[in-house]
Amino acid sequence: MSEPGQSPRAAGQVADAAIVAFGAGMAVYAALWQEPTPRMAALWAAAGAVSLVWLGWKRAATPVPVLLVLAVVCGLGLGALKTVRIATPVIERDWYGPVAGRIVALDRSAGGHPRVLLEDVTLFGWAGPPLERVRIVMRGDLPDRPLLPGQGLLMEAGLAAPKGPVEPGGFDFRRYSYFRQIGATGFAPLPVLRYPPADARGWRTWIEVRRVSLSRALRSRMDGRSGGFAAAILTGDRSELDPADVAHLRAANLAHLLAISGLHVGMLTGLVFALARLALLMLPSVGDRWPVRKIAALAALAAGIAYLGLSGGNVATQRAFVMVAIMLGAVMLDRPALTIRSVTIAALVLLCLGPAGTVLEAGFQMSFSATLALVAAFGAVRGRFGPAKGWAALATRWLAALALSALVAGAATAPFAAYHFNLAPRYGLVANMLAVPVMGSVIMPGAIAAACLAPIGLAAPALWVMGKGIALVLAIAATVASWPGAVAAVPAGPPMALALVTAGGLWVCLAARRNWGGLPVAAAGIALWLLTPRPDLIVAPSGRVAGLLTEAGRSLSDARGDRFAVENWLAADGDTADLKAAAERPGWTRDGGLRLARSGAWTIVLMREGEGFEPVCRAQHLLILPGPAPQNGPCVAIGRSDLDQRGAVAVYFRGSNKRPDLRWTDPAQRVRPWAGGPSVLQSGQ
Repeated sequence: MSEPGQSPRAAGQVADAAIVAFGAGMAVYAALWQEPTPRMAALWAAAGAVSLVWLGWKRAATPVPVLLVLAVVCGLGLGALKTVRIATPVIERDWYGPVAGRIVALDRSAGGHPRVLLEDVTLFGWAGPPLERVRIVMRGDLPDRPLLPGQGLLMEAGLAAPKGPVEPGGFDFRRYSYFRQIGATGFAPLPVLRYPPADARGWRTWIEVRRVSLSRALRSRMDGRSGGFAAAILTGDRSELDPADVAHLRAANLAHLLAISGLHVGMLTGLVFALARLALLMLPSVGDRWPVRKIAALAALAAGIAYLGLSGGNVATQRAFVMVAIMLGAVMLDRPALTIRSVTIAALVLLCLGPAGTVLEAGFQMSFSATLALVAAFGAVRGRFGPAKGWAALATRWLAALALSALVAGAATAPFAAYHFNLAPRYGLVANMLAVPVMGSVIMPGAIAAACLAPIGLAAPALWVMGKGIALVLAIAATVASWPGAVAAVPAGPPMALALVTAGGLWVCLAARRNWGGLPVAAAGIALWLLTPRPDLIVAPSGRVAGLLTEAGRSLSDARGDRFAVENWLAADGDTADLKAAAERPGWTRDGGLRLARSGAWTIVLMREGEGFEPVCRAQHLLILPGPAPQNGPCVAIGRSDLDQRGAVAVYFRGSNKRPDLRWTDPAQRVRPWAGGPSVLQSGQ
């Protein structure tokens, strides 16, 4: 894959770039307007993979752009083949009736209600295709006897297909659910009936039961807030986190402490490695004759596997485990452990094994951006300073490394946090410098000590120490979040802007030393982000609420209805107002049952269902109607059938003499399988 005479370093950079191009191909697949046929997907994947393998085997002098194009084609084809393999059935219409299934996972909804993920689902009386999985929110308190994974549930539930984006370019929960084989979401009033399913046993169920039991044990033996935090970082269960604590952690840029990622897995395996190596070295007969480092690496790998299972195995944990496994494997093979190659290989493994949409998820992007930037930054400064002499020099170097880590990781993840969450914490550097040492020196060692002492019933002192460390972290988060201007709201940017910023950052990290050619590319992405206007008008998929952009901010036609959609509009505007304040802004007036607004020369008329008015189609009028839109006339009309078929719509007014630009959530009439179009199995030849 490299040219004759090419240095190993240059060849390695080409290989890393090819892995990045492979991931870009999977992102391109997710953004396609039409679903490739299975034959075409197989052809792309096979052609790209065979060409890359052949070129690598022959070590042919192939131009780098050709290699990158082949990698993109390979990633695109593999993404389509993953969709062929999954082919998740999605419920075709809203439905209410008896539902039975086996519990796979337990958590809580954003409103704090218990939520279950069921598989082996049966909908009694349902004539459509069987569903693989459904996610149901239970409205009410659970009975005294807690639910456990593996149990069967029978309940009355209302189900619907997962919802699409609330505006064009927004987060697509349909795609997220599709690749997790969730065919419906809904609610169920309690009570529910439990029953033992036929296949309740199995290693996955056993692990999930242990995970839930450990989470409940931590919460029962620790203070409420500390117990919820401990359960989150050790088992991945965030159901009992205090919402105020979560808000403070996000505002202080410390929310990454809740995600079981490289920080946690690295701390755990590093401590196990150090303790195992120290214990072996204290035995002269072992330390002199056995490969102590390799044995300690094997012990740390075993600890990482156990942590991966008990934590629920989310994307961040998988990435961290693959990274740590590669590093520990390098130790056992006497190879350099912490390299950019280990990061890119970990990414390749997860992209090949995970869902096709993994590359577009915030957790994947933020996790790998932080790790790659840290490895590149510390690789650049490695060897520039001599050995530290004295405690003062050691302390100074430790603080400098901590500050560099917080600065680099914060800068690397900031674009993705702004894109996905519309937030930019201003004091994250200070908060991380205070909280991360507590995490590494108090909380994680306390967790390891508790795990070692629990079998003999002496975990209480370790849990007490751990709880004190968690309380200190939460206090740091609350203090930093209370500072004036702790969080800046960031308007949403277009996908191309994030792609350019990402490409520029990758260029800097993967290129040769002191090559800053990626900075202009990233700067172009930031400029595009800042110059891209927000929609003048957004209409919710239901047609009941619309938001008009005014000088005071987005004005809502109604403070009630479509709460989730409206909250996301305001966040995407970089607007911190609540729904009531946004609805009270000037912009909309009422004329009987109609909502009226003006944008330049255009008059906007929103008519809600049951208001009994006949639409009048006039020039320079935009009508939002509860029924069918007029086919002919000088007005621009948006009917309920349009919204049902094409989702939410964003409107850009371009002057009095031009028709507005309407951009729909599903501009290609829902031809992707997760957007209600035919699946690749149905359309494939």
